[in-house]
Amino acid sequence: MHSPIFEEAYPVARDLAHGKAVALVGCFGLTYDDCEDLEADLLFAFWSQFTKFDSRRASLRTFASRVMDRRLTSNVRRWRALCRAMPPSGSPVQEQNGGSRESEGRLEREATPSGISPLQQREFQIDVDRVLHAMPAPAREVVQALSENSLSESARLLGRSRPWLYEQIARLRQAFEAAGIERRYFSPAGGVL
Repeated sequence: MHSPIFEEAYPVARDLAHGKAVALVGCFGLTYDDCEDLEADLLFAFWSQFTKFDSRRASLRTFASRVMDRRLTSNVRRWRALCRAMPPSGSPVQEQNGGSRESEGRLEREATPSGISPLQQREFQIDVDRVLHAMPAPAREVVQALSENSLSESARLLGRSRPWLYEQIARLRQAFEAAGIERRYFSPAGGVL
């Protein structure tokens, strides 16, 4: 897609993404080596939302900053949820589907930018996916909206009030608790996980 407007906006967005990525170094196990990936993620978020930019509502820098902040908020929520999902250190790795103990041990030792091993991420994602798959479509839409947007923005996109959304979050928490995902993994700020 060749867009002269986007080409003019890119340097501003690139510098903003770089600053936000460098600011997170040292948090959640991120290093300077992770900055490039985080910058790319932020620039992709900006690019995917660029068609919604309206210069009458905000400056380009403000628009880019808000889009990137929302993406960072989503990432931080996901990283925190994964951190809460970590089993205590030294807990045994259970074999699943006949997997080899050696390959699971390697997965357990490899660290990710968030400090969570790929095996722990996979196990937690399997549990969450299992619960989501059993939910009705409207509940999955609520989860999808909350995973990509703020609470207020999710309510607006769903065409519902925030109190209704809080009720749905309470129901979702009950569903996750019933499936064995403990309450300590939920976000105190009102997010589902």
